[in-house]
Amino acid sequence: MSMTKQSVDALVQAAVSNLRAGRAVEDDAGLELKERWPDPTTRARQLAAAANALGGEALVYAIGVNDKNGDVTTPERREVQDWCAQLAKQFDQIAPELLWSQTVYVGDDADSIQVLVFDTSDFPYVVKAPENRFEVPYRRGTATRSARRSDLVRMLSSRTRVPPIAIAEAKVWFRAFDDANSGIRITGAIEADIFIEQAIGEVATLPIRDMRARIAVNDVHIPADVEVRQLGERWSIRRRGEPYPPEPIPPALGVYARDGFVVATAPGEFQVSSRVTLPSADAPEALKQPQTILEMKDILGAADEMRADLALRVVGAERLVRVSASLVRVDEGNSSKVALGTWEYAVVAVDPWTEDDQP
Repeated sequence: MSMTKQSVDALVQAAVSNLRAGRAVEDDAGLELKERWPDPTTRARQLAAAANALGGEALVYAIGVNDKNGDVTTPERREVQDWCAQLAKQFDQIAPELLWSQTVYVGDDADSIQVLVFDTSDFPYVVKAPENRFEVPYRRGTATRSARRSDLVRMLSSRTRVPPIAIAEAKVWFRAFDDANSGIRITGAIEADIFIEQAIGEVATLPIRDMRARIAVNDVHIPADVEVRQLGERWSIRRRGEPYPPEPIPPALGVYARDGFVVATAPGEFQVSSRVTLPSADAPEALKQPQTILEMKDILGAADEMRADLALRVVGAERLVRVSASLVRVDEGNSSKVALGTWEYAVVAVDPWTEDDQP
């Protein structure tokens, strides 16, 4: 999973929201939820197992949240660097590197969770075991066990490097129409720019058919169809008898979409347009009921915030890349009118000259 501080914040908040709504959190998402600080002398094996299973993708440890119901706890204060130093002593030669730590605030009460983000690119990780033995732990689902030969082969085989991927800009809008024949119908869209920080000299390919999008508002997930504008698509009007313009040549370096794939050969962006229609055959059963559609109209008309989620697959990678963006209302919506509202990505400006960075 590709990580920025904003995507880590969104990942943790989404997990807490899902747990509080009674939904499970995916086991393979690279996120570990802990009520209290794990004992570095006895829990290094679990962290090593998770890092080995991720095989180079970021590992997120969220400390101070119950992994069953999403309740935020108040663990004892610990110095992050001291805890990591004790953890590293349980490893043979090298341990997962701490990239950064951050505080994530959740809920109206601004409850805080301490989050640690680890780099796992130096896998496999070996931990010390009793009687001067060593072990390569491995994670399958929620179980930690010693790695088998097949696990080691999978771990050490050549993997496609997943580049950092993030939502750069995003906008969501919703409208409601009251049809005399079919009742209330809600339409909407997600328009987003997706940034891929692709290393020059490497290529990442993302199938458009595997992309999924959804909008989360008040613990309800609304699915959206994904479209990506591709090279060669002709959106302009051509006069009769006028020749088609020449087929565009893909850039040697950059990001472009063609033949059903997004291809990245250098840092760049591509545009996603996702459409929403309710009721819809693809929507969850609860979102097909007329009464629920009426409730969703009121919810969307009153919502000040929501979240846009996008899942992508990089060819050659074992797991999906999931990116999210928190959006805030930028106009005055009204549940009694056609326009329910427009929401945009609330990008948090980072001061590059903070006191901590001063020489």
